[in-house]
Amino acid sequence: MHWRELPRVERPLGGEVEMLLYALDRARQQFGWKTGGLGAEELRRTHAPSTMTLAGLVKHLAFVEDGFTARAAGEPIGPPWDVRGWVENDRWGWESALTDAPDELYGLWYTAVERSRGRLVGA
Repeated sequence: MHWRELPRVERPLGGEVEMLLYALDRARQQFGWKTGGLGAEELRRTHAPSTMTLAGLVKHLAFVEDGFTARAAGEPIGPPWDVRGWVENDRWGWESALTDAPDELYGLWYTAVERSRGRLVGA
C-alpha cells in the first residue's frame, strides 16, 4: 500500500466518536503525505538538535497504532513488537528502523493502521 491509497477522509456529521476517528484518520493521511515516498537516505537522516529520524518515527507510530488499540481491545500486542522486545526496550524500534528498507517501514505502518481501524470499529 502507498500513502496515496490511504482512504481520503471527509469531515463527518456526528458525535464525539466520529470526530475523534476523523481527526485520527486525518492525522494519518497528513503523516503519510509528508513522509510517503521518501527513500532510505531521507528516512535515515537525523534532524538536529535531535537524533530522531523519520524512519524511527514511522516505526514508532506503527507501534503506537498496534500498542494502543491492542490494549484497548484487550488483545496481546502481536509481532513484531512481542518478539523483538520493543515494550522492554523503547530504543529498539528507533535504532532498528535505520536498517529497515523504506518499503518495510511503510508496510509496517500501513498494516498497523489497518489493524487499528479494525479494532476501533470493533470497539
